[in-house]
Amino acid sequence: MVFNQLHEARSLLQSCIESLQRLVPFKSVQCFLQERNLPTARSWSDLANNIIRFCNKQEIATTAEELLELYEEYRIWGKKAVFLFQENGEIAYSLHDVYPLSTPYKHRYPLPLSEDTLRDLPEIPLLVAVRDFDDSVALVFCSPRYTFIKQELSPDCLLDTYVKQYRSSNGVFAIRKNVMQAYDVVYIPRIRGPIQIRVDCLQFKHNYSSEKYLENILGALAALNNNGTPVLSLKTPVNIFPIVRKIYENPDEGRVSEIAFECNTQATHYGHFRQAREDLRQEVYHQAGLK
Repeated sequence: MVFNQLHEARSLLQSCIESLQRLVPFKSVQCFLQERNLPTARSWSDLANNIIRFCNKQEIATTAEELLELYEEYRIWGKKAVFLFQENGEIAYSLHDVYPLSTPYKHRYPLPLSEDTLRDLPEIPLLVAVRDFDDSVALVFCSPRYTFIKQELSPDCLLDTYVKQYRSSNGVFAIRKNVMQAYDVVYIPRIRGPIQIRVDCLQFKHNYSSEKYLENILGALAALNNNGTPVLSLKTPVNIFPIVRKIYENPDEGRVSEIAFECNTQATHYGHFRQAREDLRQEVYHQAGLK
């Protein structure tokens, strides 16, 4: 029994470190462990072995659980495309007793499923966790999400028939379809404030991609309502400029050297100074925008 518990703790520790390696800077994990007076290492490859070597069974299990929490925090609050919508309290009330059902993701959450398992699942967001805070609730939805990578092929790997067919081409490319587990979050304040739809970026580069997944999340959220009718009418984004304006108008609020934003028309606007010491708030375009 003791051996099984130790084996499970070591296995969980290994899984946590492997998952964190694809998500979190190594320096962040080092600091996380040092703050708790736990062993660390100079590289990812030695980290698990050092913890297992210098910690007892209970410390290994505790460290694995803490790293698991760290991984979940990064998955929930990490890199996202965030959509803000006004809410009058009805949504929080409608979903006050919602809870995750049994899904294929449940036994591994917050760690991701294997790629082979993900490829067999539909691209439908499923509620896998509910994080309850004092003044809000966060619903975590998981689903497979695909990214496409173009790779140039060497002529050596082609059959002779294809070499002859494409010998006049400048290059031959293959499209690789990668699958990753997405962690989309719906953050709902209990009293007042905007709802946040936090779409997992997963390296997509175009605004229309995030909007496509937004619709899927809204559909999954609406399906949680007990009577089956949509509870969301989130069509008007929140205007956050009144918050940003305070930064524009306060010259003592740091230095702004880079600004970027996207519009609902899918237009992207980006501005920066080549010299970091310059302040964009003093630039003519932004001065005109203030008026």
